Amino acid sequence: MGQPRNRRETRASILSVIWRQNGAYRTDISKFIDISEASVSRIVADLKAEAIVQEVHRSAPYRGGPSTILTLSNQKHVAAIEVSNNRMHVGIASLQGKLLYSERVPLKDGADQIRIDEAIKTAIQMLADGTQRGNWLIEQIAVTIPGFNLDRPRNPIIDLDPNLLRTQLAARFPGIPVQIENSILARAIAHRLRSAEDAARDRYLYVFAGHGVAGAMIDGSSDAGDVTACELGHMVVDRKGPLCRCGHHGCAEAYASTVAIAPLMKVEEQTLLEMGDSWAQELGLPARVSGALHDRLTLLGIAIGNTLNVTRARRIRVGGWPAAMGAAGEDAIRNGLDMSLLGGASAIDLKFVQSELGREPESALALATFDFLRQGGKSVHQQDQTDAWAEEAIGTE
Repeated sequence: MGQPRNRRETRASILSVIWRQNGAYRTDISKFIDISEASVSRIVADLKAEAIVQEVHRSAPYRGGPSTILTLSNQKHVAAIEVSNNRMHVGIASLQGKLLYSERVPLKDGADQIRIDEAIKTAIQMLADGTQRGNWLIEQIAVTIPGFNLDRPRNPIIDLDPNLLRTQLAARFPGIPVQIENSILARAIAHRLRSAEDAARDRYLYVFAGHGVAGAMIDGSSDAGDVTACELGHMVVDRKGPLCRCGHHGCAEAYASTVAIAPLMKVEEQTLLEMGDSWAQELGLPARVSGALHDRLTLLGIAIGNTLNVTRARRIRVGGWPAAMGAAGEDAIRNGLDMSLLGGASAIDLKFVQSELGREPESALALATFDFLRQGGKSVHQQDQTDAWAEEAIGTE
């Protein structure tokens, strides 16, 4: 890892290590970001004084190691709105990730502008009410929206005006930073937090199949945690196929989303989502249904293969409902990769990961935490902070 250039970047690097490792020892932080333990201790002293991190007793798993570990604090809070599964999910959590408040507002795919505006107003009001009842100071707000892209004049998934949403949030939460991103970016960041994938330090593709289907390219070599959305769910795999919510026919999502597979098992999609990781076990899958699901995964594999023809990566991690399909499911995706990926799938490292179904607004809250930490944990509620610390260089003494 390259040495951080100034105090803000150093703070951000230290906080990132603590967050992604669910707690870190000072000696390990020093080695990971390549600065002296003395420099780490000076920054940590500030972070502790600002109640961003805390130090708790936990002995290192090796002889002669430290007996205390640094973790994120429960005294700082973030908030989020996550649009997913025909709902707006509202939540507040501590930096440690403890969910303190959660509500949801119905918002169907294809809702008209009036219903979207009503849902936004209700969600923001819920967030304000929850904040007031808990007496929590919010440091960062994140909003995640499927299909969101600032360069696209209109979102075909949900016609939500991000500028209006930002204005309404600013009116209720003045001065609080707001980050609006594509839903898959938040899911990828949450996955990155819970996994050890970055140990390989190369790029990999994270794919999620739930109410929507999408991917994100994660750069494991980037200290900033660069994540790029890939709308592979809206890659057409059969132009005569079923209508997708984006308005096209035959998208991978139209075959591989939970909306598409729930009828195969004769259950409501929401029932499937609420089962989470255990959906396949709870429902039981007759051979006919398993075969149909494997066919859907092969189509998903074709879309993934075409994505890798455009942007290279050797590792693929798939979350969502496919995670319950085991080795046979992985084989089905590989079949699709072999049909579309130049050179075939033999060199591809493909694995299923934790499904993460029905956990909203967990991903959006992870994004809010990520955004707060990568700014060095600068609180908008601490008036004595200045920009001086952002420019001060940190040495390696």
